[in-house]
Amino acid sequence: MKDGTKKKSHILPKILLALVIVFLVLILGSYLVVHHYISKMNYVKDDEIVLQTIEEENNSNDEMFADVKVADQDEIDSANQELKNLEQTDIYSSSDVTNILLIGVDRRDASWYGNSDSMILVSINEKAKQVVMTSLMRDTYVSIPGVKNYKLNHAMAVGGPNLLVNTIEQNFRVKIDYYASVDFNAFTNVIDIFGTIPIQMTDAEISAFGSRLNQFEHSGNVYQIDSEFALSYARNRAIGRWDYERTERQRKIILSLVDQAKHCSLSQISQMADGVLPNITHNIPEPEMMKLIMGSISYMNYNIISDRIPYDGLYQSMNIEGQGMLVPDWPATIARLHDTIYLPAATE
Repeated sequence: MKDGTKKKSHILPKILLALVIVFLVLILGSYLVVHHYISKMNYVKDDEIVLQTIEEENNSNDEMFADVKVADQDEIDSANQELKNLEQTDIYSSSDVTNILLIGVDRRDASWYGNSDSMILVSINEKAKQVVMTSLMRDTYVSIPGVKNYKLNHAMAVGGPNLLVNTIEQNFRVKIDYYASVDFNAFTNVIDIFGTIPIQMTDAEISAFGSRLNQFEHSGNVYQIDSEFALSYARNRAIGRWDYERTERQRKIILSLVDQAKHCSLSQISQMADGVLPNITHNIPEPEMMKLIMGSISYMNYNIISDRIPYDGLYQSMNIEGQGMLVPDWPATIARLHDTIYLPAATE
């Protein structure tokens, strides 16, 4: 009896050791797989901002600003003073919230940074279990550090993602932890992996696209669209309220892709790694990327809020020096943004 007990006492540590070794091997294997995927993306450290000279885009004839009166000097001075006043308030951050700026870049070659055609601030609030996607409209009138007061997307064009991040932090008074920049090749590649994605169209969109929608299966107003149409859909400014609704369409596509990603097969994950990740440039260190990837399953089940700045009723459209600008009521805008992405953490 005693011999049997002794044998068991010797065997048990060996079993535990074997289990620990198996567990470590599984962890190492998982790390190597994730590391393989992460390495396919273009990681860049935050470097000194190098400004480029570009031809400024003239949007004064844009239908969105066709009826906007030319701002007088007092109005311009007032708008500029409000931007100056922002420097007196703190840039807010919270350990419960991770802010990642998603940048959709429109450029045809690598000779310049490209226009930030889409800017979406993704705020992951782990305490509140919510994700807020806030589109930042490209014609928002902001102070671009070291450059001038101008439209938001000009920051990306002249100084790249680092200057764009600095500009958003200075004007919106939120700390941006990381950014990820993609071009439209990545956008279409990921949709091609799924073949089509479901998008609920408005009656106005169905009317505007007309016969182009005939090629797609649909149930009611929900159409299964392909990547080529999705790109056209996301960039269309002629339907509804111009860029206001265009940013909403972009968020609808992202939400649809998130829903598709919940049901990815291993084959689709591999295809995304090969076809999409090389088109992503980011400044997220690998340990933090690992954390985000491991948490992504939980994040997809969080409450997702879709929003846009300028907020309705909290801005003016102005023609400033020949350019159509969206001039927010900055104190009210910042207060609402902070309340949305940081609560309840910000009040505790």
